[in-house]
Amino acid sequence: MPTLIELTCIFRYERHRWDSTVIADCEDPGNHEPLVVKAVAEDGELVTGLTYRFYGRYRKHPKYGPQFHAQTFVRSQPHGMAGVIRYLMQAPHVGQATAAKLWEAFQGDAVRFLRERPDVAAAAGGGRFSEAKAREAAEWLKGEQALEDCTIDLINLLGGLGFPRNTGKKAVGEWGNKAAELIKRNPYLLMRFRGCGFLRCDKLFLNLGGDPAKLKRQAYCAWHAAATDTDGHTWLPVDIIEKGLRGHIGGARVQGPAAVKLAVRGKLLSSRRDDAGRLWLSERRRADNEAAVARHIARLSTGQNCWPTIVSLDISDHQISQLGGALDGPVGFFGGGPGTGKTYTLARLVAKVAHRHGIDNVAVAAPTGKAAVRVSELMEGYGVPAQARTIHSLLRVQQRTEGEGWGFTHNEGNPLPHRWVFVDESSMIDTDLQASLLRACADGTHVLFVGDTAQLPPVGHGAPLRDLIAAGLPYGELTEIRRNSGSIVRACHAIRSGQRFQTDEQIDLEAGLNLRLLGAGDNAAAAARIIEALTGIRTRGLADPIWDCQVVVAVNRKSELSRRDLNRRLQAELNAGGRSVRGNPFRVGDKIVNTKNGFFPRADGSECDDDQADGLDDDGKVFVANGELARVADVTETLVIVNLNAPERQIKIPRGNGDQDADGDDDKQATGTGCSWDLGYALSVHKSQGSEWPIVLVGLDEYPGARLVCGREWLYTAISRAQRLCCMVGKLATAHSMTRRVALAKRKTFLREDSQKEE
Repeated sequence: MPTLIELTCIFRYERHRWDSTVIADCEDPGNHEPLVVKAVAEDGELVTGLTYRFYGRYRKHPKYGPQFHAQTFVRSQPHGMAGVIRYLMQAPHVGQATAAKLWEAFQGDAVRFLRERPDVAAAAGGGRFSEAKAREAAEWLKGEQALEDCTIDLINLLGGLGFPRNTGKKAVGEWGNKAAELIKRNPYLLMRFRGCGFLRCDKLFLNLGGDPAKLKRQAYCAWHAAATDTDGHTWLPVDIIEKGLRGHIGGARVQGPAAVKLAVRGKLLSSRRDDAGRLWLSERRRADNEAAVARHIARLSTGQNCWPTIVSLDISDHQISQLGGALDGPVGFFGGGPGTGKTYTLARLVAKVAHRHGIDNVAVAAPTGKAAVRVSELMEGYGVPAQARTIHSLLRVQQRTEGEGWGFTHNEGNPLPHRWVFVDESSMIDTDLQASLLRACADGTHVLFVGDTAQLPPVGHGAPLRDLIAAGLPYGELTEIRRNSGSIVRACHAIRSGQRFQTDEQIDLEAGLNLRLLGAGDNAAAAARIIEALTGIRTRGLADPIWDCQVVVAVNRKSELSRRDLNRRLQAELNAGGRSVRGNPFRVGDKIVNTKNGFFPRADGSECDDDQADGLDDDGKVFVANGELARVADVTETLVIVNLNAPERQIKIPRGNGDQDADGDDDKQATGTGCSWDLGYALSVHKSQGSEWPIVLVGLDEYPGARLVCGREWLYTAISRAQRLCCMVGKLATAHSMTRRVALAKRKTFLREDSQKEE
């Protein structure tokens, strides 16, 4: 199993350090030859003169020659005088003089004598080294020996299975010298650590000789079936969970009901029955967050309704009527399609609340940075001094302790200071994020969710906007078109109603002719037309084809119109001259997208403004949300430096060997780039939500798998991303067939029922 090489050497000094990565100058203890080791070590973790066992592989750096790239390391007991003295000095109560006396008395056995015979060591250590002090030092040395043995055991245990290189350190930090023993008994304990997903831990279980039919394993398999659902359901019927369980267990005897019962008892799954008595199961975290949404909506809704009167606002009678419906309680929902004046109406309300209660009592938020910037710009255009922020920034996302991922500073115990919270693009908010936001709202807080119910459901599970409106919470929806955005707006309103829409035979932006079909007979022809259109835009100088234009598609793979295939072709066409390095798929100037929430080190070392600081963890790393776009500023074989805006940041993206997701499980969406970032010339429509571009090209995919994705909400969301011009590429019949399918209604939740019970 293990494929790592062991290198024992003496640490001398750090040659270079960036964040937790260090280039260390070391020395072979046998022949004193210099060695260069690259490792992940916190500042001060490597002590000059001490001996360490590094586990990794040799690599040849093109500029600096051979280096030993260590995945992990452990402090090792030395043998020479200098090393032994330094090692002893790490123990409590052992200074240099005492360590020297112990060496004089016992030579190379000094560490063993102090560890095993502290009474003898105390006599040899001098008058100030009492037996009580010697026993305390001995206990420390015993712990060090146990940790060394445990760490080496973990290296052998986890090696070759793809676990993150710091997994052993995390396990030792969590369970001390019992870590290896605990993991051997239950490898699934590692799932609490990032990068240690179920499939990886399950492979370790089987490698250790675990019984494939063991009931505990089947319980984890049942949990995995629920946790990996990608259709947005919060709850799944028990037969679907048992089917997933059977698919993973294979030839072993499946104990479906017993496994489900154990998973529920072990708090991996939650269960409930509907009114017809049918059993439903959910991953425990999903179920808890759904219940939290219902509970906190009820808590906030029972407060006194203090929304200001709106009859004096400079808005139409229709807007007053619908906004009034949304403000019929402390928590409400305000909807409408493009062109109905939704944001203008919101701006007028925010201005009045800020005037009456002070701008510091008002928070305006959106799920994505792009959406927050757009709302801020619109507010400023309407003369309202309200700076929108992302929900993550508002709640102050921060890294938690090892194994717990990340969370929010503002929660039930530390609520937001704002008493008026406005949230735009609310259709994008999944149940988990909705729960976090509501938990952070103190009693008496008034919340208005603003969104478009016709857009795609959230990427995550649930459909809280749909469910809470259906539960009867205050809601108003604008339907009158107030601005002429041309054919794009008209088509969006037709799609909302499930009707056929018209495209323009020619483009005339001044006349509002801004929805064009670029016909193509098949996917290959459609891909060629997209590339032709973007190169034509560049040639004629109409816009920047990379940053003013965005291609949106249905699927990630297995189609000539897939995100993966188009991105490769668009990179070659639009950024052929970008500087590249061998082994790194990105080029300077590339547009790339983050595919997973995470923290990244800053590259420029500059101070952050207040909004950016809310997205920093304790190590000063920057939180970057799933879906954020960036421009590549520099590349090396193992590092990408990128610039982001909304707000402006420069970060470093380390590259590893990632063809797997962050949880360590095989992932169909895995980037294959060695990190969580991928090319962003073409995006899925889900990734495009909350953003707008002057020009959008929509790939109408005929691949059968696309039919599972593309419904009315998909097409509506895709077209409405365009500010000035939208070009659909493919067959119009394909687009019209999408308007007949509605995906949002399929998501299974119990939020509506629970919200009605809480009333």
